[in-house]
Amino acid sequence: MSEAWSKREQLAADYVLGTLPAAERAAVERLAVEDAALARLIAAWQQRLAALDAATPPVEPPPELWRRIAAALPPAGGSGPAEGDGPAAGAGTLVSLRRALRRQRWATAGFGALAAGLALLLLLGPSGLGLLLPEPPPPPGAERPAAAPQRFVSLLRQDPDQPGFLVEVDLARGEIVARPVAPTPPAVGGDYELWLVDQGKPRSLGLLPHGEKSGRLPLSIPQLGKAGPGALLAVSLEPAGGSPSGQPTGPVVFRGRLIPLPD
Repeated sequence: MSEAWSKREQLAADYVLGTLPAAERAAVERLAVEDAALARLIAAWQQRLAALDAATPPVEPPPELWRRIAAALPPAGGSGPAEGDGPAAGAGTLVSLRRALRRQRWATAGFGALAAGLALLLLLGPSGLGLLLPEPPPPPGAERPAAAPQRFVSLLRQDPDQPGFLVEVDLARGEIVARPVAPTPPAVGGDYELWLVDQGKPRSLGLLPHGEKSGRLPLSIPQLGKAGPGALLAVSLEPAGGSPSGQPTGPVVFRGRLIPLPD
């Protein structure tokens, strides 16, 4: 994936997750009007998280939160928007975002698609070439069986109000993409390790990234086993480098279930 595409992906994901400041969010909305690639990524992230949103029960904010919000709002007929939220600030943010994308426009989406195809061939080996070719049409009257889900998403949380990681599992690409949402950094000298709990048995999927950057973990079919929709993912706090025993040794700090995504 090119740096330009990664920058757009980051902006689109932050926009849909709602983690951008107000001025930057408004700038992304204006930038998406003229940047078709960014607009497509925003739509893709909205579709990607639609199943997760539908599966998450609504949480009613406590009355005290509403009172704090009302107290923080300016009085009706006030002097205008707070400093940093006005048109000048929004325009400056828009220019900064546009320049950041323009500086990284050396890589194209076509190159990224070619690289993804080559990576998939390397992953599957020579026998995988047939998987990339179109399948012959079924004989007349035959019903094609429903395809098993190939992509899943899970929001790993400590509790309903404290998300940690957004995890996407892509069987076709053989990878897991883990994106920190608002995790508590692990203790110094520690690592977060991702586990699939299959029939009560944890199976390590790899170490999760620190900080704000997304991490990509290679995934093999034996790792996922027969797990499908509803399978449990868990994150434990382990020593640096991961569990020394192949099983969780520290406390489980985040968990969530796999939700299938439409192809």
